[in-house]
This record gives sequence, C-alpha cells and structure tokens, in this order.
Amino acid sequence: MINLCFVTDNGYAMPTGVTIFSIYKNRNPQNDYVLYVLCKDVNDENKNKFMQLNERGFQIKLVDCDNEDYSDLYIPGIPATPTSIYKFFIPNILSNVDKVLYMDGDIIVTRDLKELYELDIENNYIGAVKDSNGLQRKKYRKRDYSYINSGVMLMNLKKMRQDDVPSKLIDYRKNGYNKLMDQDTFNFVLRGRIKLLPFKFNTQLNIISGTVMIKENYNLNNIIDYWKIDCSINTIEDILNSSYILHYTTAKPWKYYDGYGNDLWLFYYYRSQYGNVNIIRTSYHINKLVSTKAYKIGYMLSVPIKKIKNVFKNREKKKYDKFLRLFYTKRENL
Repeated sequence: MINLCFVTDNGYAMPTGVTIFSIYKNRNPQNDYVLYVLCKDVNDENKNKFMQLNERGFQIKLVDCDNEDYSDLYIPGIPATPTSIYKFFIPNILSNVDKVLYMDGDIIVTRDLKELYELDIENNYIGAVKDSNGLQRKKYRKRDYSYINSGVMLMNLKKMRQDDVPSKLIDYRKNGYNKLMDQDTFNFVLRGRIKLLPFKFNTQLNIISGTVMIKENYNLNNIIDYWKIDCSINTIEDILNSSYILHYTTAKPWKYYDGYGNDLWLFYYYRSQYGNVNIIRTSYHINKLVSTKAYKIGYMLSVPIKKIKNVFKNREKKKYDKFLRLFYTKRENL
C-alpha cells in the first residue's frame, strides 16, 4: 500500500488535481494507492473532480479541514497560502497511518512511486530533497548543506506523533523566524532528523532554467555535485529523463506559458479531469522580469547609450546607401 497526502484549498484544487492525474496515469497498476486529500474550503465541484479518479487500487479519500483558520500566519509576497500550515498536522489528521508521502500540488509525477515510498529513512522524521537555495548561494555549494524543500516529504508519521512534532512545528511557526510559509519551520524543527533523498525525487525546475543558470553562474557539474547525482548524467535532458517528480518551484504552469517544462504540465492538464476548463496564461518573463523596478531602471539607463549607438548606426546606414547608389540604374522608358 502506497499512502500519499495532499493539502489544498479551492484556489489550488485544479493544479492538485492535475498532479493526482499524473500519478494515476504513470502508476504501476499492480501497486495499490491510497490518496488523502486534506481540503480547506474546497467546493463540491472540485471535490467531484478529485473523485472521478477514485477506483479500486487507487482510492481517493477527501478529508475536510474547515474547522481551523491560520490566515493570521500569512506571509505577504509568497505564493503559498496559510493552508500549507496543515502539513504540520498530517501526523494527527492521519492518526491511523504510520507512513505517508506528502506532495505539493505544483508537481508532475512521471513514474510509479513505489521506489520512493519504500526508501528506508531510518529513525528520521522525514526524508526530503535538498532545496535549490544552497546551489544559488555560491558560498554554500561546497559545504555540507542540508536545508530541504518541503514540497515532497516521505513522512514517518508514527515517530512524529510519538515526539509530538506537530505541536513543536506550530509553536516555532508562531514564534520563530519564518520567511516561507512552512519550509523554514520544517527545516528548523526537524534539523538533524531528516534523511536526504536523491534529486530525482524532487527535481526543482527553477534550477535548470537557462536564465537562472546564467544569472547565478553555475553549470551542470555544479548541479551534479550539489545533489550528489550518481547516475550517468551528461545533459540537462538526462536529469529530466531520470526524474520521478518534476516540481514547478517558480513559474507555475497554470499561470505562465514560458516556464521551463510548462509544456509537459499542459500535456497532463488537457488529459485530466480539468482538461475542458480553459485557463489563461501570461508570460513569466514579462511579469517577473520586465515589470520589475530593477528592469525599468536599467532600461532607463540604457536609453542614452542606445541613442549614441543609433547615431553611429545611422552614419553607417547613409554610407551604405551611398555605396548602393553606384549600382542603381534609372529604368529606360519602354
């Protein structure tokens, strides 16, 4: 039995449904799945769409979580909503489950998950993949860095209940330092009790974007070294082809059409139970780069330089026009 868990509100129901559909399509039918979907204010229409995939060997169990309100813990400026706080309570909500694989809703699963689910995380609370922020910060690249991404977690629920981890998580979330909705909390409270997993089980697509690689000045070898990828990898495509889970950590594919790998997400979207619902996507490049203050200031500073360049360009154009006139012959009257 492979136990999976998701947390969603109504706004994230559609991408979560696409994630579940990708699991459904790529699973091994010989393996039994049970999917627990913790729902916060999810309407009946979305619940019905979840249940369209419910069948023998692929059970979907909806769990209503409307009683608690964590809106006071909202952090402005990040895409995650306070619904993410429900991750802290998975051990208590799923009180009869000892082990579960948690996944965010901005994910596409490309293979059966049995190999990941059966990994031995020993006596640790969770198993997870290192977050990309250590690679983006050059000073951490060669260090023993262990800050994890909380979008995919193999959770030892039995151990977490025994040590009352949910209470510790919510206490730190309320009183400790947090920049991200739940990820900083998981890292601080569970540090030293986290089993690091291979990159293929949470391939964070922001890190293999060409523009990010140029901006942060790293390459494929840095990626291989940072995540200790031990298989035969020669290109970025090799990383994608070996991945089990693709995580859209920046350009959400239901919002933007030009993020890395967003065309693959669209492939599953149109085949999912949401495929008949139109979505309007815009450009991540324009929204997140061209519209920023830094870009506008840079553009303003570039205007005088462009004017100077145009002066020389126009001079050269006139010289070339004069040269071409030597080859012009007036047409004779017919």
